[in-house]
Amino acid sequence: MVKEARLPTTRVPAKRSKGERPEWLRFALPLLALSLVISIIGSVVYGYLSSEIRRETQRTLAVIAEQKRQQIEGALHTTRVDASLYFSRHSQLEMLFAQWLDGKRTDGAIRARMQDLMADLVRIRGWNGIALLDGEGRPALAVGEADLLTQRERAKDILRDPRIELVDLHRDARGQVIYGLLAPIGGAGGAPRGVAYLTWRASQTLFPLVESWPVPTRTAETYLVQRDGDGVRFLTPLRHRHDTALTLTRPLATPGLPAARAVLGEQGILEGGLDYRNVPVLAYAAAVGGTPWFMIAEIDEMEAYAGIRTMAWGTGLVIGFGLLLAYSATYLLWRRNQERQELAALQTQRAAEARFRVIFEQAPLGVALLDSGSGRITETNSRYAEIVGRRPDELIDLDPVHLTHPDDVSESQAQLGRLGLGEISGYRLNKRYLRPDGSVVWASVTCAPVRVDTEQAPRYLAIVEDITARRLMEERLRISEERHRLLADNAIDVILTMDLEGRYAYVSPSVEKLRGYTTDEVMKQSLEDTLTRESFEVARDYLARLHAKLAAGLPPEPFRGELEHRCKDGSTVWTDVTASPLMSADGHFVEILGVIRDISERKRYEHELRQVYDAAEAANSAKSEFLAHMSHEITRP
Repeated sequence: MVKEARLPTTRVPAKRSKGERPEWLRFALPLLALSLVISIIGSVVYGYLSSEIRRETQRTLAVIAEQKRQQIEGALHTTRVDASLYFSRHSQLEMLFAQWLDGKRTDGAIRARMQDLMADLVRIRGWNGIALLDGEGRPALAVGEADLLTQRERAKDILRDPRIELVDLHRDARGQVIYGLLAPIGGAGGAPRGVAYLTWRASQTLFPLVESWPVPTRTAETYLVQRDGDGVRFLTPLRHRHDTALTLTRPLATPGLPAARAVLGEQGILEGGLDYRNVPVLAYAAAVGGTPWFMIAEIDEMEAYAGIRTMAWGTGLVIGFGLLLAYSATYLLWRRNQERQELAALQTQRAAEARFRVIFEQAPLGVALLDSGSGRITETNSRYAEIVGRRPDELIDLDPVHLTHPDDVSESQAQLGRLGLGEISGYRLNKRYLRPDGSVVWASVTCAPVRVDTEQAPRYLAIVEDITARRLMEERLRISEERHRLLADNAIDVILTMDLEGRYAYVSPSVEKLRGYTTDEVMKQSLEDTLTRESFEVARDYLARLHAKLAAGLPPEPFRGELEHRCKDGSTVWTDVTASPLMSADGHFVEILGVIRDISERKRYEHELRQVYDAAEAANSAKSEFLAHMSHEITRP
């Protein structure tokens, strides 16, 4: 944006005797030193306190996340111990279950006793339910909400390989989120008699633990995630989005997402991230042992570092107050110099106006002053008159609209109107002037208000540069670029450019006919994706040699060879590749220009020719052997 300016005015101090120290140095240097000391002290204090606030915020986040992680791990560990205790060999439930199975499940008393024991465990341990499966994989007994049919295959696997295994979070037939454990019944030293399935309702156990936050906060939250293929799935409810448990997923490639960074291996404090709302957050990530889950604790950066902003304001106010006192103390000294300088300033202003007049008249650019009220020209220099093809006296009190090409009038008036309304402080545009002889002149116009001390309203100062020749060159360059682009886009051979790392900058559309990939797909591929292993080694060796020559200041060498490219359908195609390093006029490397030609037909012909040649050689060999044998038979007595 062009800013409002003033006509040149220079203020100078009154003359002083030779060797006299400038008067302003008596207070300027001490004031500068004092300002510097105040600023340094304030900056040091602010830096230390802001670092402490940052560390304390990160420490609090880590403590909360680790505490929740340990609570989850502890609860799961306790349940594993309970499962191994209650369903181990010779435990009460195991023995009753074995007796009941051995009795063909006909003993109602044993069944009732097992149900009572299981109900007590569900009530005391806070489980959602228990279901039992016999050694043949058939449902046997259930108490509470535990549908073993959904875990039947995993239970059979545990019968084959006894172990206690976590059943991940999932929704049951009623749509409730549950999780649990599968544990073998008995099995120590022998085959398990069955499998027990213990379940918890996540909304009553896991979710409240994860969602709670020990201190008041506006944005902080904790949640669990896990990897789901090429994405990350949010397992627990989120504070800022409803009904997201097990339903919300995000791609692993989501930039800065703390959940994605956690499942990809980053642990601890994660700064500079954007959460699922695309809001900058400070996060802490930790893996929950014995599960595929990751605990994420995060807080919006605005809240996390609010103390730093408050500290910044406080420090700024203290520094500002100190500087205000220092500058106020020097104000009186400064005022003493003003009266002495005013007379010299008046004389200097007149000299500056004279210099401005000389510059105005002799400037190599066109200059015009416009009245801000009417928009008419009040004064111009000879260069402006030369650009528009008029005499300077013809331009006085003329509306610039009469000089402007009809197609550019609306834009010129719109910009001038916005300038008059104060919507902009200046503007710059390219427009056309129409000369009296009908010729058109392209010009770059910069217009801004300029104030004259003796006038109430500002004038508009327009600086005009004739850019007709430049526009002609730009148009020629555009036509040339379009011509070359058209040639590249319609070439049969594949034309491409790349850097020294093998990254593509341009690939012609003919690559789709050659390899089956579109231009956009190829632009995302590396050389290793493009070429077979042997051909990639050849290309990589050439790039390494080229890089070494450029680093040593030696002239680069082109490349010509046959490389095997990978196609989208899984096949390969042999090509003749020519690569030429392009250098700038000053000898700097610009890019590599490559031309790729399909030689698969030639390769096929060469292969067929080689087969014919080999067959002929074999026939000649057989013929020679036959003649030698016949000669031996004939000469033998």
